[in-house]
Amino acid sequence: MKKTEMINEMVRLQILQNKRHRGFINDAKSTKAIKKMMNKFYHQASEGGIIESYWHRGKLQAIFLIFEEKDSSLGKTEHKIYTAENPKSKKSWNWIKSNFKKYSNSYGKDTTFWLHGQDKPKLLFFEKIGFNIEALIQMGVPSVGLSKLERAYRPKDNFEEFGLICDSIKTKGEVDEVMKIYKSYFTRNPQYCSFATNPGQLKSMREELTEAKRSGDSHVYIIKDKKRKVLGMFSMSIGTDPFFGKRAGMEFVFSKTLIGKGFSKVAYKILLKKMIKEDVRYYFGGTSQPAVIKLGKLMERWPLGFFLSYGEGFFPRSHFF
Repeated sequence: MKKTEMINEMVRLQILQNKRHRGFINDAKSTKAIKKMMNKFYHQASEGGIIESYWHRGKLQAIFLIFEEKDSSLGKTEHKIYTAENPKSKKSWNWIKSNFKKYSNSYGKDTTFWLHGQDKPKLLFFEKIGFNIEALIQMGVPSVGLSKLERAYRPKDNFEEFGLICDSIKTKGEVDEVMKIYKSYFTRNPQYCSFATNPGQLKSMREELTEAKRSGDSHVYIIKDKKRKVLGMFSMSIGTDPFFGKRAGMEFVFSKTLIGKGFSKVAYKILLKKMIKEDVRYYFGGTSQPAVIKLGKLMERWPLGFFLSYGEGFFPRSHFF
């Protein structure tokens, strides 16, 4: 089997998977991005990993790869599993399941897998063989989210109405305060992000905040009280995705003073309005927090996918639904 033929068939299968997603842009640009990703995965699996493939009448029906990949946020190497299959073929799914079982002795706590949102019924199988959901990846439309949020909660337009100050990051001291709140929260609540306090992730977070301070990024806000004490931060990052177009992600870092008092809804309103103004098509975010999952349902966000890891997790499958 020539590598070129294998890669082209992997691209075809991945496109079939992606076409199930609402808003997926199936064009030359997204195909090029998928091909780059398939080349990377195949190369990594070829370097001491595992490659299994199922063919029928000269067409690839399913692929199963295991490979190592260094994750800078974790500061260590992960073992990743990648699969793709013909969505209309039960034989392909059965073949995928047999490979998950076949290589189960090689899985460890560093083994991770991405499952498409449309494959939610398959979560029971993964639970039975020892995988857990670390995060639900939600996707939504800014205008729909804002409409549903305003109708249900009527959040205030700004934080000033609560006697608080909302501003951009201006000093290193403010960066330090946000980092303290961030680290403190996830030290108390590792179940909501198992890698948040890893050195690599903390370093990346600090670099992002420092760059926001330097550039005066208008997408990053800090919340302060009247004495100018930092109480939290919320932000969004906007980029162009070859699969979904212009998209945004959000980050919330709140101290105990702000948590559970409805302030996140004010932050959502501010960010969603900004997204609409900047013509963002979709917004995405991974979470395991009950309040965020509940609010996501209200705002008509849907599951883009599930981030799975091997071993005992913090939550049962029912937690995410």
